Amino acid sequence: MAAIPDLVRVSKLDTQFCTNPEYTQHVQYVSGTTFKQRKIRKEERWERDKRLGRGSYGVVWLERCIHGDSEGKVRAVKKVQKVESSDYHRELQAIALFSHNEYEHCFVKSFGWYDNLDSIFIAMEYLPHGDLHKYLSSPLPERDAQHIVAQVLEGLNFMHENRFAHRDLKPANILVVCRGPDWWVKIADFGISKRAIEGLTALRTLTGTPAFAAPEVLGFVQSDDNDTSYTNSVDIWSLSVIAFLILTGKTLFGDQRCLGQYVKGLFAFPSNILLANDVSEEGHDFVKTLMAPNPKDRPDAKSSLQHPWFSTKLAKPDTSRYWIFLTTSLVLANIMALLIITRITTASESPSYESDTEALCAEPSASWSTKAQTLPSRLYVNTGVRSQRADSESSSRAACGTLIGHSHYVNGVAFSPDGRLIASASHDMTISLWDPATGTVRSTLEGHLSSIYDAAFSPDSKLIASSYYNRIRLWDPATGEAYSTLKRAHS
Repeated sequence: MAAIPDLVRVSKLDTQFCTNPEYTQHVQYVSGTTFKQRKIRKEERWERDKRLGRGSYGVVWLERCIHGDSEGKVRAVKKVQKVESSDYHRELQAIALFSHNEYEHCFVKSFGWYDNLDSIFIAMEYLPHGDLHKYLSSPLPERDAQHIVAQVLEGLNFMHENRFAHRDLKPANILVVCRGPDWWVKIADFGISKRAIEGLTALRTLTGTPAFAAPEVLGFVQSDDNDTSYTNSVDIWSLSVIAFLILTGKTLFGDQRCLGQYVKGLFAFPSNILLANDVSEEGHDFVKTLMAPNPKDRPDAKSSLQHPWFSTKLAKPDTSRYWIFLTTSLVLANIMALLIITRITTASESPSYESDTEALCAEPSASWSTKAQTLPSRLYVNTGVRSQRADSESSSRAACGTLIGHSHYVNGVAFSPDGRLIASASHDMTISLWDPATGTVRSTLEGHLSSIYDAAFSPDSKLIASSYYNRIRLWDPATGEAYSTLKRAHS
């Protein structure tokens, strides 16, 4: 095995694996301000929580600190199986370098690495919003695409300046720190990154994900002397395919036969798809320029950042119709609420109503009592989803319960026709499905690209329609899966 690079060696954590109970212990020494504090021993213990996913070369786990200065904090730990023929030092070197303060705004930060006889473990920051792939089931606004692509290009420029190529750039390897419209993304997973000193060391290993891999990686482009080497331009190609996906919601070269035809000039650049998605002329030119079949014709990362697309001021979406739509929805919601109130008030005139509702309101907590079958007489929507009884006879009665779970204000609430679910549509880009009997969240519908304006159930309660931006998305409330997205439902 090759000698461990200095950058890799100094980032290794002093680690002990403990059992019964099972945890990982790290020890490090820091300095204080006096002679007696010249060398202070610090100890942390981390416990595995759950599996997060799988990277190109390993499994990723969520761990929580149970002892030490970081107690209560979480981290992601990637476990990579040791293979004799695998040079994992290149990944460790890239991670250590790009975790430096100068670069950490573009790359997932590492806190160090450790190993045992069988595996390498890489401790990294945990980003709960996940990867970009989960947000691309439909096109993003072009302004969002500008922000995301520019940040990835900045990271690639840092990598290429330091003679590294990523070689497996794809949405699953771009993690989301902050969701739109103010996107902040970071490049992750250096599992097959390698130093690429152009003119001295070319990259020859056929690696990467086929749908995002450059044609020269897959053998579609070769030089006159049949040299199959390639360099940093493979990352530029991958970014062009990612940009196309962000703008159109389509993966262009999932079928390698199309890629081969594109390289040979038998398959034209798909301008029609970009035009159909109202992509600007500058955005169209940017993608086409980076998607040059010949790697020598592609710009480098630094010059790509200077493309006019990034200085183009795109018009903000017209929100006037949104406010008309929202106002109309609120009026209809109030009418429905009045009908429900009238029906419940009529039913509540029975002698047993007072004792039942007293039982219902006996526990003013986040959970609702199941003792009473009568619903509260009025709904009040604010930052959470709140059910409050405040009829004309007594405005001082306690709230029956407050449903807390959203991180932003709620735009709309809907009861399923069968009365078994409440759907709350929030500005935090999620829909929560609540059990009205217990007040607990049954599931959360995620994947929206902006604030959700409203939600509605189908008459048979088997579908939920959510409206956001200029789209309507249909969901299965039983599974939480999205059926389809109706684009341009509103201009």
